[in-house]
Amino acid sequence: MSPTIFVLTTAAATGAVTAPAAAWALGRAGAPIPVRRAAVLAAAGVTVVTTRWLTGGWPGWWLPVPVLLTVVAVPLALADLRHLRLPDVLTLPAYPLLGAAIGAAALGGGGLSLAVRAAAGALLFGTAHALVARAAPGSLGAGDVKLSGSLGAVLGAAGWPALALAAVLAALFSLAIAVAYSISRRSRVRTHPAPTSQPADSADPTPEPRRLPVPAARPAPTPHPVSVAAAASVRHPTPTPSARPAPAPHPAPYPARHPAPTPSARPAPAHHPTTRLGGHRVPHGPALLAATWLCALFPGAP
Repeated sequence: MSPTIFVLTTAAATGAVTAPAAAWALGRAGAPIPVRRAAVLAAAGVTVVTTRWLTGGWPGWWLPVPVLLTVVAVPLALADLRHLRLPDVLTLPAYPLLGAAIGAAALGGGGLSLAVRAAAGALLFGTAHALVARAAPGSLGAGDVKLSGSLGAVLGAAGWPALALAAVLAALFSLAIAVAYSISRRSRVRTHPAPTSQPADSADPTPEPRRLPVPAARPAPTPHPVSVAAAASVRHPTPTPSARPAPAPHPAPYPARHPAPTPSARPAPAHHPTTRLGGHRVPHGPALLAATWLCALFPGAP
C-alpha cells in the first residue's frame, strides 16, 4: 500500500470513528442526528482535507486544525439543520479542541504570530456576533454566539482576511439555505395537497329511526245515573277568599356599578434564535461552519 493511500484511509477512518461519538453526545443532549450520515460526511470531509495537504496546499503543521474543525462541524451542522439547536455539549468543547490544534500548529511551525492572530480572531468574531444578537434579537441564537468564538480563532489563525470573508460567505450560505427551505416546502405542498371536504350529495344518507305504532285512546266510561244524582246532592262549603298580605315596599333600586375594564397587556412576541425569511426559520450555524471550513481549507497565512 502506498503512503498516500494509507494516509487517506487513516484520515477517513478518523472521521468515521469520531462522528458516532459526537452523535451519541448530541443524542444525550436532546438533539439526535443520523449516525450513518454523520460518519459518512465526516469521513468525506477529513479525506478532502488530507487530500488538500497531500497536494501541497499548506504545510503539514496546519493539518490538525481543519481535521478537528471537520470533526466538530459536521455533527453540529446536522443538529442545527434538524433541531434548530447548537447544543453546548459540542459548542463548548470546541474551544479546548480547536485551541489545542492551533497551539500544535503554532509550535509546529506557525510561530507565535499564529497564536496571537487566533486569540484576536476569537475575540473579534465572538464580540461581533454578540453585538449583532443584542442589536437584532432573533437574528442569532445563543448557540451561534457561543460557537463564533472558537470559529473566530480558526479564522484568525488562517489570516486576517478570513474573518471578513467568512462573514460574507456565511450570509450567502444562509440565504441559500433559506431558498432551499422555501422550495422544499412548496414542493411538499404540491405533492401532498390539503384534503378537501366531501360534498353533501355524496355523503351516505342517515337511516331514519323506526316509528312504533301509537295505541288508540280508549273512550271514557259513561257514568251511572244514580251515582250522578248522589254526587249532585252533596253540598260543599263555599271557600272564602283569604286576605292577601299587603306587599312590602321595595327599596329604591340603586344603579349597579360595574368596574371599568382594564386593557390587558399583550405579551411581547418571542424571538426565535434563527433568521427568518418568508416566514421560515433558517439556522445560521451550518452556514457559519461551512464558511469557516472553507477558509481553513484554503488559508491565506500558512
